[in-house]
Amino acid sequence: MAISVVRISISHGRKPTKPKRCDAMPDDRTEGPVPGPELLNPGGLAIEEGVVEDIVYRSEESGYTVAELAVSDDKAMIAVGIMPFLARGETVRMQGTWTRHPEYGDQFKVSRYEAVAPGTESAIVLYLSSGIVRGVGEKLAARIVKQFGEDTLRVMREQPERLAGVKGISPDAAKRIAAELREKQEYQELALLLSPFGIGMEKILRIHRQYGMGAVELVRDNPFRLADEVYGIGFHTADRIARSLDCAPDSPYRMRSAVRYTLSQGAAAGHTSLPEDVLLEHASRLVGLRIQPDNPDYIRMQVSGQTVTGDPDGTGTRVALRSLHDAEKNLAERLAALASCDPPDRIEDLEARVDRLAEQADVELAAEQRDAVLLAARSGACVVTGGPGTGKTTLIHLLCRLFGQVGKRIQLTAPTGQAAKRLTQAAGIEARTIHRLLETRFMGEEEEDRLAGPRFRRNADNPLDADVLVVDEVSMADVLLLDSLLAAMRPGARIVLVGDADQLPPVGPGNALRDILASDCVPAVRLTRIYRQSEAGRIVENAHRINRGEYPVFQQSDDSDFMYVPRKTPEDMAAAAVKLCSEVLPGRYGYDPFQDIQVIAPSRKGPAGIPVLNRALQAVLNPRAGEKEPGFSSRGFRFCAGDRVMQISNDYSLEWREAGNPLIQGTGIFNGETGIIRSVDEEEGTLEVLFDEDRLVVYDRSMLDELDPAYAVTVHKSQGSEYPVVV
Repeated sequence: MAISVVRISISHGRKPTKPKRCDAMPDDRTEGPVPGPELLNPGGLAIEEGVVEDIVYRSEESGYTVAELAVSDDKAMIAVGIMPFLARGETVRMQGTWTRHPEYGDQFKVSRYEAVAPGTESAIVLYLSSGIVRGVGEKLAARIVKQFGEDTLRVMREQPERLAGVKGISPDAAKRIAAELREKQEYQELALLLSPFGIGMEKILRIHRQYGMGAVELVRDNPFRLADEVYGIGFHTADRIARSLDCAPDSPYRMRSAVRYTLSQGAAAGHTSLPEDVLLEHASRLVGLRIQPDNPDYIRMQVSGQTVTGDPDGTGTRVALRSLHDAEKNLAERLAALASCDPPDRIEDLEARVDRLAEQADVELAAEQRDAVLLAARSGACVVTGGPGTGKTTLIHLLCRLFGQVGKRIQLTAPTGQAAKRLTQAAGIEARTIHRLLETRFMGEEEEDRLAGPRFRRNADNPLDADVLVVDEVSMADVLLLDSLLAAMRPGARIVLVGDADQLPPVGPGNALRDILASDCVPAVRLTRIYRQSEAGRIVENAHRINRGEYPVFQQSDDSDFMYVPRKTPEDMAAAAVKLCSEVLPGRYGYDPFQDIQVIAPSRKGPAGIPVLNRALQAVLNPRAGEKEPGFSSRGFRFCAGDRVMQISNDYSLEWREAGNPLIQGTGIFNGETGIIRSVDEEEGTLEVLFDEDRLVVYDRSMLDELDPAYAVTVHKSQGSEYPVVV
């Protein structure tokens, strides 16, 4: 069933939790026309130093903190600002301005701060027991300080083995405590460096995990590494950090990063290369300097192999990242080679076999379907394309029976988990995602490249054990993934590419299916006849009408599978969508909101965008969600147990275990896979997600930028999936 609700908009935000004492909420959380703070020392910066007595409020997402400090025996102050790792007992020196908030009174608005080693024994005890070191409470901290006095922190930093002399601390525990303190201090320094530029705590955790100890030095040396190597940080953010560190405007790092960023943005938009003039124009705008084709840093990227320049079609010079150029070139060459050679083993009595199989399956093949089966059996590579309801799945089922009958090992695969699951159910043979079929292997940080594509155990040196490879929903696969798949085919194997060329292109670079069809280098059959239209109903009919540029047909009745719910305002549309999911569809038709219904919208932006819809749907569908329930906030959404979520990037190293058998384990969770949060552990900073009803994955809170709520998803993210009901 498909229900169309246009201009969906819902305004549903959670009210902020009011702090216990004096507090100023961050600007983006203030509700209503609250007057801003009055500046008490206009134009002047002040320096204040004190001991943190209490953390009154902290946003776990932004790091915005309200702290109470003792600045003398009889004087206290409230400090506000981005201070994500400020801890009780810490002595800090802060730079900022004094303000008077109309509701919360005098506050010190911190622009930057630095930790000062606690100067008294009592301050050191408070600092060590603040939670900065796991397992060190007030009693153990007191014993440590009693033994080493005001020299405690120096001993922990320079002679950690001496901690083993304290009652209750083993040699191993001494090493752990010292290492953890060093790590927290480096972590804090990294946060101080990056948080003023809008980089949230989760991303800082990820950067620290990626670079390890020495992360601060790496970033200071070349901040543009963040744009090149860290998911979710672009050139503009890295450039602001670089300016704060007084990096030269014409720095080679800056020039090369601008070029690489422009090419990667092109890849994100689906382009495997860009015209050189377009590339240099956009990169020049980024740096505010004119980059010419003879720029030494630009040329150095070509010489070092980072980029490839050429004029492949005589329309002008184009530039590509080396990884994308090689993938596209290799994919074209491999497909052309497969298509130009007949398989070494021909199937005897092929046409008679196909006719008998169709008869046994009680399938009446149209001429185009029969041609497609024969083509797949006779070709090293071929394409079968067609819209919904044109018999592609029936064709795959017949191919499985045909090749199985003659002893061929056939492997079904698809780009996404949902598509593979649906293919398994339809064909009766296990289908696997391309990533799982190729057996993703863990990448060390030194070899990770966001645009170089994944590394797989299955490749030319370790090919797949398949004689026939059938790839469904191939329109969703980008050139990097398809190139890896073809590289893993054994000599003599054949491949059948099945998909709808009129669907949206892949999220990744390239539009392989359309390019393959346009090249005329690979034999192809286009299926056009719609089968069982009376059973398929209005959904299939309207899909084809829209594809032809015709207006869809609406049949407003309870037994129609295609319904239109018109409303005049975005607010009414939003209310209708939420009511459909929470009341009408479950109550009238018996659909399960979690298992059966998916809300889809075209955009993330605006009052009808995906984030707004997800918050509204969570509020009515998940009783375990809320500010008082365990959870973690990220990008305006609080993830709680029971929430439906989607992985939004490929993580090849993420470990999973089978829910029913923890001895079965593996790595890799991929873009588009959906699951349910089973549990949240705020103390450990983790949440557990169950994917596809069988794989359990534990996420650290620093990895929340890999997950999106999935009550509502974009059209792109839903591609390749199938749902009983779509709103």
